[in-house]
Amino acid sequence: MDYIDVTILGDSNPVPQPPRFIRRIGDGVPEIVDRLAKRRRAGETPVGLSTGIQTLDDSTDGLEPGDFYLMGSTFPRDLTGLSLQIAIHVASNPKHSAAILSYHHSESQLVSRIVCNKEDLDEVMLFDSKVSQTREWEKYLRGFDHLMALPLYIAAPFQKPFNELYGNCLQLRDTIPNLALIVIDDLQGSIQQGTQDFDGAEISQQLKEIAVETQTCVMATTQLPHYVSQRRYARPVLRDFHHEGRLDYYADVVGGLCRDSCHQSLEGDGVFNLVELILLKNTKGSTDTIRLIRERFSERFTDGVS
Repeated sequence: MDYIDVTILGDSNPVPQPPRFIRRIGDGVPEIVDRLAKRRRAGETPVGLSTGIQTLDDSTDGLEPGDFYLMGSTFPRDLTGLSLQIAIHVASNPKHSAAILSYHHSESQLVSRIVCNKEDLDEVMLFDSKVSQTREWEKYLRGFDHLMALPLYIAAPFQKPFNELYGNCLQLRDTIPNLALIVIDDLQGSIQQGTQDFDGAEISQQLKEIAVETQTCVMATTQLPHYVSQRRYARPVLRDFHHEGRLDYYADVVGGLCRDSCHQSLEGDGVFNLVELILLKNTKGSTDTIRLIRERFSERFTDGVS
């Protein structure tokens, strides 16, 4: 058999190229630098979206698309208050919107708490018949007016079962412009709405998948067992989130809220409005204890002493 000589133009030993789904780190640097420069020119920080609480942002680099935050406490009111405040702050940014799915509160309860938190007003006074005849009532009315333009969406009470939550959140992504945060208030309520049994790790996985698929930050709250506040060391620990299974398994950030005033008899002198947010798991930074001040009437949280 005769053989034909074939001349190959160019390099006879080409360098193998990596598959398309991966690239050398240097190839992406110019694109990332350009994106960060645009954000800085627009006045944005080079980290995630701010929660409005500086110490929390410092520890977690803010809220980023695909993040799953899990917050727990024996005091559901504190959980709702903090998550509402973060949602208000996100929606106050003209470039973003937020959604709250509350299994525990009615729409009127939620709107009242949002107004009082945003405007720093006393919620108890809102339902005092004497207030409607004074100038104080005008402050509440102005607060309600401010809500009219806020891109904050609420479903309260949200009565969809957990097995429908994934599809519901995809609908939110497709219909709400610039959605950056989804708050799911009271995970127990979502589980109780359905007939299907879920393991905690499955719940955690689905919430993380919702965050990734919708490219939003998902923040879920869960009430911790009452025995947490009854033991001598009353501050939450990570295993307290295992009462429904491993709810914390796929979470990026797990935080336990603890009122110091409720442990005064056990742990010495306490401060009435001091709340600790203990970061029990933080894939984005260190596991710090963040001290917050809870306003007595408006229930607004601010940075406390370090």
